[in-house]
Amino acid sequence: MTIIKILGTGCPKCKAMTSIVQDVVTENNIDATIEKPRQHWS
Repeated sequence: MTIIKILGTGCPKCKAMTSIVQDVVTENNIDATIEKPRQHWS
């Protein structure tokens, strides 16, 4: 299984990228987990 980590601050572009990645994984039946690590960015 592949782990895909989406790193970002949660801005609209990060959310759009997460949605696109989820769609690609689903459409192509890729065995992957998408993670969004919660971290404070400075």
